[in-house]
Amino acid sequence: MARKRGNNEGTIFKRADGRYEARISLPNGKRKSFYGETRQEASDKLNDALQNQRRGLVPMDNRQTIQQFLKFWIEVKTHKLRESTIIRYQAHIKHLNDGIGGVVLSKLTPQKLQVFYNKVIEDGLSPGEVHDMHAVLKSALDYAVEMEHIHANPARKARATSKPRHEMATLNEEQVKIFLDQIRGHRLEALFILAVTTGMRKGELLALHWKEVDFSKKKLSVRYNLQMVTRERGNYRISDTKTSYSRRTIALTATAMRALQE
Repeated sequence: MARKRGNNEGTIFKRADGRYEARISLPNGKRKSFYGETRQEASDKLNDALQNQRRGLVPMDNRQTIQQFLKFWIEVKTHKLRESTIIRYQAHIKHLNDGIGGVVLSKLTPQKLQVFYNKVIEDGLSPGEVHDMHAVLKSALDYAVEMEHIHANPARKARATSKPRHEMATLNEEQVKIFLDQIRGHRLEALFILAVTTGMRKGELLALHWKEVDFSKKKLSVRYNLQMVTRERGNYRISDTKTSYSRRTIALTATAMRALQE
């Protein structure tokens, strides 16, 4: 038997296939359904949608645009990702909104996406940027499928250009000697020597504290990273490194030890 939840709160009932369906009537007279393996799952999906509708984030009818859904999605992600990652995502979303933001979510096709990708490349966007933008859109549309706004993710059938691989350029032994001679006496000499002898990233070097240097064992621990969190204002923040691979202990050379102790 269907359970009524009150005006504008929807109805939940068990279907013949064993799943539960939560259904609500929209202002335009149409109905919207949410499904779950349990009553609670269907109810949770319905409650999420109702809450988002009240906040003005996601309309619950088929007129929802790409721009409207991306606004909702990035707010969901804000509490789960680093601020620097959110800023990068927002830059990609701006490109998406400029090109396909007005397209109705349910009307987006792989062909429309392919045309859009080709156009932004012709307009000067790099293949790497298009690749990253495609990854952001694909993730957002996966969530749209999960939320039952669309049945399939069109971004999974479109093809963005491959992200170009850049070979790392390294200094040979002679070049290292020349570099060390040139920076001798510089106020950041110790920092430059650490960069050459440890292979640490710029953000890791700039976030290094004395407490992470163990002179007795001739080692240092990489635990933090300095990140720009607001590109427009140039604000920076020290945060934990992303992965266990990034958190590591590095042996210090005699040259690095002397530079740190001077």
